[in-house]
Amino acid sequence: MINELLLVAYVALIVILSLKLRQGTFSGFVISDRNVAYPMVIGIAFTAAYFSAASFLGGGGYGLAAGMPWVVFCTFLHVAFACLAWLVAGRIWAMAKKYDAKTVPQLLEKRYNSPKGKVILAAIMLILYAIYLVPIFKGCATVFQGLIGVSYLQGLIIALAIVAVYYAIGGLPAIIWIGFIQGLLMLGGAVLLYGSLFSAGGGSEIWQRIPAEVLSMQGLNIPWQKTLGQAFSISLGLIALPDLLIMIFSAKDRADLHCRLCSVHILAWNISLRSTQPRSTGAIS
Repeated sequence: MINELLLVAYVALIVILSLKLRQGTFSGFVISDRNVAYPMVIGIAFTAAYFSAASFLGGGGYGLAAGMPWVVFCTFLHVAFACLAWLVAGRIWAMAKKYDAKTVPQLLEKRYNSPKGKVILAAIMLILYAIYLVPIFKGCATVFQGLIGVSYLQGLIIALAIVAVYYAIGGLPAIIWIGFIQGLLMLGGAVLLYGSLFSAGGGSEIWQRIPAEVLSMQGLNIPWQKTLGQAFSISLGLIALPDLLIMIFSAKDRADLHCRLCSVHILAWNISLRSTQPRSTGAIS
């Protein structure tokens, strides 16, 4: 019963925030009028959008099968993503402001004077984003199925309804603040998960219990080459994710943007370790 009450309270909070944060204009809806004034909020929201449900659910399962290569590649590439975002975000923001672009396809259209390019990019994004969202909503539905005892289909409908509410009502302002809350929950959950597994494994003795084959960079049950490609696709491959680019568009200025991304550097390193390492070492059965 407690899980159902927490879910209802969380949904109520989301609805209230969405109603309070909606701005009533197209610019406010899609880029918050480029006036988000709290760098750490957008930084944590940026990170929450980057580390989705697929990272925590699929990432851990894949790591259990792949072994040490998954831990090493993910840790390195997640930090590399944060560094790359730091380097290119300022230029992306400057271009979006120069052309007064409010969406990624609109930036392409104005930058290259190509209305057809905008339509083509929008179509590509629609198709690929639908595919990208499949594992995320599948993970959410599975979590609801286990936590509140609903069927998989009911869990999927609940997840879709929650996201649709705050996306449709509040737009980017709601996405940022709700992402901030979710980012804090993700970080806290990762710390608790890592700590509880470490404690259950006997503290520092856990490292002595790791089988040697798990620590081999040759890979456990999956070739390291395939693991490298998979790690790349969920890290550096997300630099063009529309959710993340729009958050860059919403910055007030370059200094504000870099301050926001500072938190991404820190959280990328911490979450990548805490969300992959304990489950991928195979030390706890």
